[in-house]
Amino acid sequence: MAIDFYSGDIVEFFDQKRIVIGVVINFKKNKIQVLTESSRQINVSPSRILHRSPTAMDMTQAKPNLIIQLRKANVERNELFSGVNLEELWNLVHGEYEQIKLKELVQLTWSSHASLDHEAALVRAIVTDKIYFSLNADWISVCDEETVNKALFAKKQRIDEEKRIHELAAWLKSASENQPSTPPPPLTQRLLNALKALAANIPDQPDKGWVLKILKISRTATPESVFDLLVKLGVFDIDQNLELIRLNFPENFSKEAYSELQSLCLLKKSGNIDKCIDLRDLDTFTIDNRETKDRDDALSLRILSENKLELGIHITDVAEYIVPDSFLDLEARERSQTLYMPDQVIPMFPVEFSEQYASLLPGEDRRCLSTLVTLTPQGNILHYRITPSVIRVKRCLTYQDVDLMIHDNPFRLMKTVTDALRQKRVEQGAIVMPRPEVILRVNEDKSIFVTKRERETASQSIVSECMILSNWLAATYASERNGPFPYRYQDPPKEPIPVVENGFDPLVSYRQRRLMNRALSSITPKRHFSLGVEAYSTITSPLRRYFDILAQRQLKNMLNTKLLYSTEELQNLLYEIDTTASRTNTIVANRERYWLTKHLQKYEGTLFDAVVLDRFPRRYQVWILDYAVDADIPIAFGLDLQPDQKIKVILERANARNSIFKFRLYE
Repeated sequence: MAIDFYSGDIVEFFDQKRIVIGVVINFKKNKIQVLTESSRQINVSPSRILHRSPTAMDMTQAKPNLIIQLRKANVERNELFSGVNLEELWNLVHGEYEQIKLKELVQLTWSSHASLDHEAALVRAIVTDKIYFSLNADWISVCDEETVNKALFAKKQRIDEEKRIHELAAWLKSASENQPSTPPPPLTQRLLNALKALAANIPDQPDKGWVLKILKISRTATPESVFDLLVKLGVFDIDQNLELIRLNFPENFSKEAYSELQSLCLLKKSGNIDKCIDLRDLDTFTIDNRETKDRDDALSLRILSENKLELGIHITDVAEYIVPDSFLDLEARERSQTLYMPDQVIPMFPVEFSEQYASLLPGEDRRCLSTLVTLTPQGNILHYRITPSVIRVKRCLTYQDVDLMIHDNPFRLMKTVTDALRQKRVEQGAIVMPRPEVILRVNEDKSIFVTKRERETASQSIVSECMILSNWLAATYASERNGPFPYRYQDPPKEPIPVVENGFDPLVSYRQRRLMNRALSSITPKRHFSLGVEAYSTITSPLRRYFDILAQRQLKNMLNTKLLYSTEELQNLLYEIDTTASRTNTIVANRERYWLTKHLQKYEGTLFDAVVLDRFPRRYQVWILDYAVDADIPIAFGLDLQPDQKIKVILERANARNSIFKFRLYE
């Protein structure tokens, strides 16, 4: 039944989770205009009213007098409220009543002479406590024993939780101020994990409200300064990689994976070389960067006759050791690839496997999957075969070593052959896109070394072309057998790709990048546009890419006229690792940008040479020549720059934590 409210009624209601007392000024259109004890005039819906004292105040008085009386009434009601013992009252009535009139309960609490102030005080107690009774208009519901016990248990949990929160807040404050403190309280690790998630800006983290409450009580940090707090606590390094936390990338391997690895090393120490061809007498060598430890590919070259050579590409046989769906396999799949970052390498497999047990170390017998290609020095392929093998690497060389020996055989002859192979690909439509590469290295002391390599060296060209050859032949072999296989393909662009005959042109490279489609995965062969081949895969880095393990496994089974993966299984696996690889590529790209930006912080105010690439409504995109990187500059009033125009820019600001560097035109 609707209740009419009149001027002078004293009402109580919740406002922002607090009980407020006020007097009715006017009641109109189902809205009550109320003057509160804090001198506010607000509109209140009748449904919010907890208690009403009809015509309790003389509205002819001045406003200050009304407020004084409201405050006096509030004090009196609070005093009455503080004396209410709902537990005793509940013990008196439960079992006898399921519902009781408010007035009757008031009389049981005080006496038959109880006033409206007593009513209001009891209502305050009931709606505040929420354990023994519940308010329903003029009726009070008496909670049963089970409901009360559940409510009491929940209340105890809330009290315990509040106690833990204040203990954590006190510890956090003490630790942040480097003060001596007691041992960390329970849930400290949960607190630190929640702080890490907050610093990494992980969306929808369940402990966000909880940790924000602790921060508010401790007054140690805001959400924006949590990173600095974690550095102060020694939890974070000043250069902490937040992408690993944000994208939940596993840095360590499980105990089960290490246990599996130990068993693997014991059971297959020498590897099973049955049905393998013995290539240990070949002059086999690896070519890698100086710091490379996970060597998964090796090369060899034999002169068969005056116009016939055998080029060998030997890939460590990871499929021989890593069982599908084992712990090692699942954890490698979760990573999808090894992360090579300027300051850190996170391997796809434990280093005991990738850098020792399966790495192509000199003087050690190793199981491989070898592609042996018989061809002429002019790059004409006469025959090829893919076979399990056992090899023994004679030399581990660096790119620099081979560049110094490039005029000596076998490297001179390998350069001749691989140059011819590349030329044949170009004639088939391949796009060679030479682009300077910036190499970032961060030492243990955090010193940053930045070097720029203008173009591919002779040794790098040899290795690159040999790997493309091996991948192409593996895909060709698989495509001829019509089974599902992990292929890589690239659709042609919608417009012709500009090319440069020699060297690197920033503008042409930019236009190539904008027009070129991304390479994608497929279980059926399709043309790879930029490589100029009709079928392509990647099998040459099984220690570093999970895609290559899938290809190696399926290929080895095809050699025995079998299939390991069905079409559906392989399709699902490719979808999973492509999704994961996108995550890992983001981590690497962002980390490289972080360290480049940190390096640039030293050069704020410095002039750099740049080339204009494009114009947009509010900015130009330019190429910073010294660092081979794209950047934006704002469009200056009255200035019209053209693509390919050489300009000078000033680095205005670089902020590594936000991965931002800003340039402007030097006029």
